Amino acid sequence: MDGSEDTPLVLPPAMTVQIPLVVPQIPVIVSLDELLETRNAILALEEKDRKQLMALVNIDETQLREKLYEWAASDFVDSYVLYEIQLSSKCSDGVCRGCIEYIIYLGTTFDLASTIHSIQQRLPGMTLSYSYTTDYKFRVHVSKTN
Repeated sequence: MDGSEDTPLVLPPAMTVQIPLVVPQIPVIVSLDELLETRNAILALEEKDRKQLMALVNIDETQLREKLYEWAASDFVDSYVLYEIQLSSKCSDGVCRGCIEYIIYLGTTFDLASTIHSIQQRLPGMTLSYSYTTDYKFRVHVSKTN
């Protein structure tokens, strides 16, 4: 015998290898906080739009006179823009609407045509009209009455 049978086999101490656990980041679609923040911002825009439109009902006569004098200085350009209101294109209920539908959605308690007509009655010799664009600009125009 060569004596190797009597010698115990010695193994190196056990080694522990620590591998960091990598958890992949799952992309968040949207958080509740983000939804609330966005909705509150849209509600604030809706309120701003509502107030701007309601200003037509209680029109500032001084501001209107200034705009009319500007129109006169332009040599009474036809369909001169007296007022332009940039409206929001988003609704807090998530429904996409056109400009007039959005104005109705805002719950303004006045009829645009009647409001414009009542202002026009106080402006003899002038015709008021309104228009809106696809990018949500609401405009009130003035022209000379023919």
